[in-house]
Amino acid sequence: ADSAAGRMIVTFDSYAMQHEHEAALEAVLGPQDGKGGWQWLPRVNAASAHPTDFGLVRLQAGEGEAAMASRLRRLPFVRGVHADRRIRRSREAASAAAAQADRLLAGGVGGSPAGASVG
Repeated sequence: ADSAAGRMIVTFDSYAMQHEHEAALEAVLGPQDGKGGWQWLPRVNAASAHPTDFGLVRLQAGEGEAAMASRLRRLPFVRGVHADRRIRRSREAASAAAAQADRLLAGGVGGSPAGASVG
């Protein structure tokens, strides 16, 4: 897993629309003008039309990144702050994992068919 440079997943105590979470952070952390050390990264997908309990922010790289992450963690409406991770898997690894899952579903574990009772 690779860390997506400076991107953090912020989980909140309640569900709200993205713009509401963004406004709550901006009210406490200050404006997103590049000087405040953070930026809200809007999600653009079908789920963005619904309330959510998390958001993605980019923290300014450097010494201030750890301080801003710590500041986010201390906010009373923030449940957690976690580094955004990108999982990379090769096509070969994905194929091997799928083949293993197929064997398990076919009863390949210990030679017993799936659902067979022992004893």
